[in-house]
Amino acid sequence: MPFVRSVAEPAMGAESRWPPVYDFDQLTGTIRQIVGTQELEKVLYDPSASHSSFFQGDLVRLEVEVPFIGEDGQPKVQDGPPFWAIIGNTCDFDRVVEDVAFTQVVPVWNLGPASTLSEENRASFRRYRYYTQFYFPPWDADSDTQVFVADFLRPVAIHKNAFKSASVVARLNRVGWILFHACLVRFLARDDGREDAGGTA
Repeated sequence: MPFVRSVAEPAMGAESRWPPVYDFDQLTGTIRQIVGTQELEKVLYDPSASHSSFFQGDLVRLEVEVPFIGEDGQPKVQDGPPFWAIIGNTCDFDRVVEDVAFTQVVPVWNLGPASTLSEENRASFRRYRYYTQFYFPPWDADSDTQVFVADFLRPVAIHKNAFKSASVVARLNRVGWILFHACLVRFLARDDGREDAGGTA
């Protein structure tokens, strides 16, 4: 099983972080190998793909607000971005609504023109160093000067019928999907710092 660490390893000391359950070096090596190119937009997208269905990793246009639970514990919404990334599995769409009615998406925020970010920030996005975000390189002329990132911290359950009003803006090819999936796994299965002195993960 790729990326998975044996659960039979000896327990770490009380002061150590709980390690990830995947092979971190292999996973980060895969990410590093993919992003080594200088033309990510030519490596990650499938411009010839049919957009008549939806797949994991698709960038979709969907004009909705972002639901969340606020600091007072009450449900709230905020103005949403026009783009969302599908993080639910592709097989969610293959099953009839009666069996699987929901999947998951995350908002894709426009951070503004790349020129407003520091060179260090731009390099970090292009090298996929941020665990909680996934950088979508420019997919067309309109997005060429902007920086778009999917926010893994803001997953939203979405009924599949809502996709009737959605459209695919950009589709990842297999290499792009591997990168997207690797970053998603890295985010979900990070090492855990509950045993650290500060108690933060």
